[in-house]
Amino acid sequence: MKLNEVIALYIKLRDKKDALRKEFNKSVEDITAKMDKIEGALAQHFEKVGQTSAKTDAGTAYFKTQVRASVQDRDAFLSFVRDNDMWDFIESKANLTAVQDYLESNEEAPPGVKVTTRRVVNVNRGR
Repeated sequence: MKLNEVIALYIKLRDKKDALRKEFNKSVEDITAKMDKIEGALAQHFEKVGQTSAKTDAGTAYFKTQVRASVQDRDAFLSFVRDNDMWDFIESKANLTAVQDYLESNEEAPPGVKVTTRRVVNVNRGR
């Protein structure tokens, strides 16, 4: 097979993969919308009859409390963590852009950071 044919085939397969992904995502959105409606109806039913769960032969539906936390004031939060030595409130990861800038200037990674690189092949469509 010629290189032009290999690249053309790659692009054709990538386009097919993208089309399938879009079709799949649309199907999932439709299913999720239907499930959301059912969850709403179940919640209304539970509220109406004063219960928090229902067990049937088909399965069990129940209320579950989900908790999420987001930082609204970064400075206040970091001051709280520092002042109270509560570092377990923080999750950390290295910012790739900052690490790359540091590497460029210092020719080594910041202390405690491992940087890995790998070379990959990309394919662009012809014009």
